[in-house]
Amino acid sequence: MTLLLPLRTRADCLAAGAYAKAQANLYGWPDDQAHELELLVMELATNAVRHAKGGEYALWVNATEANVRVEDRGLGYSESVLQDGGRTDGLCATGAKPTHTLSTGGLGSGLACARRLSDKLQLENRTDGGARALARRIRKS
Repeated sequence: MTLLLPLRTRADCLAAGAYAKAQANLYGWPDDQAHELELLVMELATNAVRHAKGGEYALWVNATEANVRVEDRGLGYSESVLQDGGRTDGLCATGAKPTHTLSTGGLGSGLACARRLSDKLQLENRTDGGARALARRIRKS
């Protein structure tokens, strides 16, 4: 059974990212890669909170990879986002540690950032309503 943790507020998004970074650090990930995992999780979580008024996430981390799943019960992804796979224009600040402000880019910037920070990003609409994002990040040597 998978434990899904709630995403209701901006604070939940920040906590989800911090948890991801802490888990990566426990498994010996280099700090820059742990930070990028933190940002990836925060962006996917923020997408659920901003566009679907919340959701849930699950995270699996080990010494070689991390996987995150974010689900919501909103309206789902548009056909253009599904076809594009999150490759929309937008900003992603990976050079600096996150502050208490999340992505400030234009429309779609969170998914564009998640795309750049993922080795694999799968976006889908759930059959029972809402959306699901599955992301994998491989630890680099």
